[in-house]
Amino acid sequence: THSKSAQYEVEYNAKDLILYALSVGFGSSSTTDELQFLYEENENFTPLPTFCLALTFWARSRDGNTMGIPSFPPPLMQKDDVIPRRFLRQQDLDLSNQPVIHTFQSIVWHQPMPIPSLAFVSGRCKGSVRTRISLETVAVQPKSIGTFVTTQSQIVASEPEAKICTMQSTALVFGVDSESIIPYESSSGTPNLQHKIQIPKERPPTLEWTFQTQPNQALLYRLSSGDSNHIHVDNSASEMLGSGKKAPLLHGLLTLAIAFRAVSKLASKNDRIHRLEGKFTKPAFVGDELLVKVWSEDSCRFLFVVLNKETGATLIDKGLAEFGSTATSSSPMSKM
Repeated sequence: THSKSAQYEVEYNAKDLILYALSVGFGSSSTTDELQFLYEENENFTPLPTFCLALTFWARSRDGNTMGIPSFPPPLMQKDDVIPRRFLRQQDLDLSNQPVIHTFQSIVWHQPMPIPSLAFVSGRCKGSVRTRISLETVAVQPKSIGTFVTTQSQIVASEPEAKICTMQSTALVFGVDSESIIPYESSSGTPNLQHKIQIPKERPPTLEWTFQTQPNQALLYRLSSGDSNHIHVDNSASEMLGSGKKAPLLHGLLTLAIAFRAVSKLASKNDRIHRLEGKFTKPAFVGDELLVKVWSEDSCRFLFVVLNKETGATLIDKGLAEFGSTATSSSPMSKM
């Protein structure tokens, strides 16, 4: 069988959760509602659900060091080439310089993210949540444009053991002859988490929400998310893409988290996020003003797109967010 699952560990504390919330724009307005994500002593303190996207960058093997700023690519991405070699017909094929873009991301939450204990020891908060992350390749699809590689990650809390979420991510690898690739689709019953979404652009959106990215946006996000790729610090990506915007690239997962902020404004306060997904279509840059358009399908299901407000270019398409009782099972680990 081609299916191989690698195991990693990571833990997080209240400071990690707060830094993440700051990095996706919370605290930049005068509203006090955001303090539940920003102040550990708030009676409703809770993690932002999209924080789980950061854990894959911080994850290490059992003996790994999680201190400081992670290298890029992080260990979870170093285990295999972007196309694992077991799917190559030529084992000596060099993939090191092939361009790769992140095209799709989905998350299904099985329960809320656990809240770290806020117990103080010697004047310092020592609480943390330990998690395990498994990663496996679930599909390799060679096409004329390139090869689509889909990986699946599962995050499980360690004490007590409970599955938090399942994520699927698709990358498109350019420049590899499709005849050199062995197509693969997992036979283990792994569901395809990508839905066929049709955005109803013929009717006005239920909500339009803008977010002005700040000069330090990607600098903050790289610290909170662990994605330390230099393209989020310098202008190399904009030069490579021939963009007139001489600025660092915004993290795609940051843009998705900002979209989640917009969609959450329409959801009931009593509902929890169950599913979030989106297709990355064009890059965003530091300094861009983002426009999120959201269409309500019903009180729990929302479709969305993210646009560059100035140019009208679509940055995230076929966005889907589902809230409701399927994610609200009670958990002794979280009060979100």
